[in-house]
Order: sequence, then C-alpha cells, then structure tokens
Amino acid sequence: MLKDNKALIEDRLSTLIRESDPEKLGGGVEPGLETLHRQVKYQLDRIVGEGMIEDVLVPRCIAFRTDY
Repeated sequence: MLKDNKALIEDRLSTLIRESDPEKLGGGVEPGLETLHRQVKYQLDRIVGEGMIEDVLVPRCIAFRTDY
C-alpha cells in the first residue's frame, strides 16, 4: 500500500514540511516535533487507512536558515 501511494505520500510530506513553522522544526519550541508527528500520522492515515499506522518516527530533522 505504501509503494502504491509513494508519490502521493511524498507530496503530502513535502507540503507539510514547507508549510511548517520553522520554530517548531528547529527544536526550540517543540524538541520532540510533536506537531510534525501528529500531522504526518494524520496524512498517512488518510492515505493508507485509519489504524494502519501505529506511530511516526522522525530520526533526524535538520533545520537551516532560509532568510539569507
């Protein structure tokens, strides 16, 4: 199911990242990235079905400045 929806999943995740508040992604406000976890799980549940995804792990999130 994940392979069949790979392009849609990548699109939704990249949209989430682009729309995310940089403060939350940088670890200052939310060191555990709770909002990102919740949003990713919600999108995956919508794509593959409620209850198919137990948890979302984000092993690494590197923030960088974009306001040069």
